[in-house]
Amino acid sequence: MTVRVEGDFEIHTLPNSVEVPYRDRDHSYWSEIVEKANGEQSGRGRLAGVSTVSGPIDWQSDNLMGWAARLDREGVAALAADAFGLDSVEDVLASLRWLSSGESIGYALDDAKLSWRLARDKAATRGTAVHRHALGALAEGKPVPEFDQMTVEERGYAEGITAFWLDHDPKVIAAEAVVADLELGVAGRFDLLAEINGRLLVLDAKTSKYLSAKFVAQIAGYQLLLERSGYDRPEAGAVLQVREDGSYSLIELEVTEDDFTMALAVYRRAADIKKRLRAAEKASKPSEPVFVDELAAKRAEKAAA
Repeated sequence: MTVRVEGDFEIHTLPNSVEVPYRDRDHSYWSEIVEKANGEQSGRGRLAGVSTVSGPIDWQSDNLMGWAARLDREGVAALAADAFGLDSVEDVLASLRWLSSGESIGYALDDAKLSWRLARDKAATRGTAVHRHALGALAEGKPVPEFDQMTVEERGYAEGITAFWLDHDPKVIAAEAVVADLELGVAGRFDLLAEINGRLLVLDAKTSKYLSAKFVAQIAGYQLLLERSGYDRPEAGAVLQVREDGSYSLIELEVTEDDFTMALAVYRRAADIKKRLRAAEKASKPSEPVFVDELAAKRAEKAAA
């Protein structure tokens, strides 16, 4: 696979000679680039991302909502603990004024960098750093990860990547490469395609503690798109789960093509349903508001008739 840059786009030429434009600023994949009247370039025919398509597989949001609520509760407790350590009641009360409203609580958590959104963004940054400076570096043939480019926390996860590499000595075929099927309208970037223990595997590295069902759909999507992009179809897929303490788990998954194509069908049907719903909502006219006394009068008139 080769990559060239044209303006804001990276043009990825797949093994089957198909070209896929990718724009990094919004992580978007396209079927082609077109020239606008003002000379600027834009993408045409946006392709759905594998990870986006796989999202509906986790159709219950309770776990994510619970995680977010728990982080915010922990943030509130941490801020309150600081206030309770003050000497006088007046100082404690003054330090807890941020508890006066939900909005002020949100501002306090953001200012202290304790909100769940910041925790989510931090996890995303951590994952990107570990992928780039550990998995990517080793896949390029560097003897060790680029530890100097990572935080102390990120280095722990990188040590898990290193331990996996030493234990399994993967023979890299491709890493961090774009795959796509223009007819299917889907594209993505897999982490690693390699021979591991004598078998061709597509591997996705994760730094999260919770392994989501959508990861299975992602692996299935990468298997499908690898073959359609001109690579040999992997014999299996796996998640490499790495932890801050430097340990790892290599979890081989049983996946089928349906694991991804059914997720794609749900994703597209959901988009169609939302489109029809918005159109119906726009076409409808809300009734005039009816007050309780007016409603009672109308009912009385109807009963009398």
